[in-house]
Amino acid sequence: MDNALKENDRLLTQALSVEIVNIVVLDYVNVDCLNVDACVHCVKEKDTVILKLKEKIKSISGDDKERKVEKEVEKIETLNLELDHKVTKLDAENNHLKQTYKQLFDSIKSSRVQSKEQYDDLINKVNLKSVEVADLNASLQEKVLVITALKEQLKG
Repeated sequence: MDNALKENDRLLTQALSVEIVNIVVLDYVNVDCLNVDACVHCVKEKDTVILKLKEKIKSISGDDKERKVEKEVEKIETLNLELDHKVTKLDAENNHLKQTYKQLFDSIKSSRVQSKEQYDDLINKVNLKSVEVADLNASLQEKVLVITALKEQLKG
């Protein structure tokens, strides 16, 4: 029976370790993809395991064994509560980060629109100056032709 309890304890510890690692990895990989529902599901699974362990405790004879199991259950329940608190904190942090990213996205979007407007305005100014330069070049060309014609008349 001790082996079964130790195995259960080891499996629970391993499952909790895996879940904590998964939560941390998911948080750093993609904050927007934090799957709180999965964490809640895991917590519910842990509650189910705890309930099953409590049922086993009732079936075990002997006060010493029962006390040891009760202590283990208390530890598991404490870990479960800690995990619940971590899930709550991560959820709050996730919501905060989502809001921050939304603000940054909106700011970038606004800056992009403003930059495009400035870019379009500058292109329009360049186009107007190009037309003005072309008109001045045409006028200059006409004046050069007139001057050349006048020089020819003066020579001839």
